[in-house]
Amino acid sequence: MNLDDTRKYSCLKLTGVDDVKELIRKVLEEICNDGKSVEMSGRVCNLLQVWLKGHEISKIEDLEKRLEVLEGRP
Repeated sequence: MNLDDTRKYSCLKLTGVDDVKELIRKVLEEICNDGKSVEMSGRVCNLLQVWLKGHEISKIEDLEKRLEVLEGRP
């Protein structure tokens, strides 16, 4: 990854699943257009998988808290 690629992704904010989908689309588009990101695409994929798993866990924790309130658990 060169300096331009580093700058491009340095301000990246992943606040939701749509942001992750957009990033995946951009990386795939770069790979199809010029192949620059091919060598880093595996790392990007691994990082996105970790991010998505963390996102899923936070959603599950939120659902568990809501269930506790609905069921009247302390």
